[in-house]
Amino acid sequence: VVAAGEGAALFTNDASCTVPKLPSTLAEALAFSTKNFNAGSLQGEDTGPTGAARTREGHVEVIEMGTVTNATRSTWNSIKDKLDGSHDCTQVLSAWAEGGYWRSDARTDIGPANGGLSGSATIVNVPLGTVQSYNADAVGQFYLDGSAGEHSAPEALTPNIASGTSLNAQVYPNDKPVNLTFSRGLDAVSAVFMVETFVNEYWTGGGTAASSEWVITYPTKRFYVDPYYVGGNAIAPFSEAFGSRVRGVSRMAVSVAPYDREGHGSVGINFPGPDPKNPLLSYETQVVPFRGQSIGVPSLVFASNLVPFDIPPQIGNSSNGWTFLDMYTPSASVATLADAIAGKKLKGQPVTGFWVTQLINGDVDKLGVLANYTALFRHKTRANCFSVVDGTPCS
Repeated sequence: VVAAGEGAALFTNDASCTVPKLPSTLAEALAFSTKNFNAGSLQGEDTGPTGAARTREGHVEVIEMGTVTNATRSTWNSIKDKLDGSHDCTQVLSAWAEGGYWRSDARTDIGPANGGLSGSATIVNVPLGTVQSYNADAVGQFYLDGSAGEHSAPEALTPNIASGTSLNAQVYPNDKPVNLTFSRGLDAVSAVFMVETFVNEYWTGGGTAASSEWVITYPTKRFYVDPYYVGGNAIAPFSEAFGSRVRGVSRMAVSVAPYDREGHGSVGINFPGPDPKNPLLSYETQVVPFRGQSIGVPSLVFASNLVPFDIPPQIGNSSNGWTFLDMYTPSASVATLADAIAGKKLKGQPVTGFWVTQLINGDVDKLGVLANYTALFRHKTRANCFSVVDGTPCS
């Protein structure tokens, strides 16, 4: 994924078959489409930006649709690696073309989804010479055993993270496994991301000109707040439909408590943002920096324009420490996931993410050599499950 014009684009040097066929060079990278949010889109305008710049920031979903077989059309033989490393992708391209066999029946030569996918990503900053790498969050047993998944056309809006057929979720409140069953697969997926509190570190300033930013992502948020899916009212655990109060955002209140390394906290912090006393997370994917600047300035590490609020970079006399984010606050009391069938609820919000710190040393061994470093660490989380009847912890 690379910058291209005002937006982002995609290319691959992998010879695997894709539909549509992806370019193999940066110069020919395929631009991301705006068709899901511009004026002529299937989903219609959603009060957010309609230009290509909106494609520059976000997150990626990878959904298994099934297993390719040779049942009737020898589809697997057409795409598998040949002994010389070559591929012939014309058959699968034709299968999705007008009159192709997948247009007639998308289940042709598609067997059950097998699961077991994994992935990783690396964010490269070429001018600065830094990288940040992380593993993808993998949702196990997304489909029921033997499910064929959903094999759909490249332009389809499904399958997506709401397409899971399994209704069960295993969560770990107080580090003990609890099995919950929901009436929707979407809620089961959200359950495994539900967090009451998460904590991570920060490091700013000092001789290495350190900068810290937190990436906070709601993988399932749109299915609870987007008017295309929910109409005019958000669904718990979220409280505000996208664009219903402020154009282009759906906000959730959080409580932020930063500490230095000796455990000294700060009282009465004002957070640069629309509500200095009550920070709000506004997007499905956002960056929260530790810098204490005015909102509207791109973040330093990721150059993100999706900054809902800013955390002051210094607590007392220290420019490094750790911070709690409480996802269940009195002003966000709706932040509980829909009841599990057994009468249990999860407090908080369905989030994931990580902390990135960037260090710059401009005078290595006194020769003026510039050295840049980055490191990435996942957020540490705590779940909270309780009984709807009497409020006791789940067991």
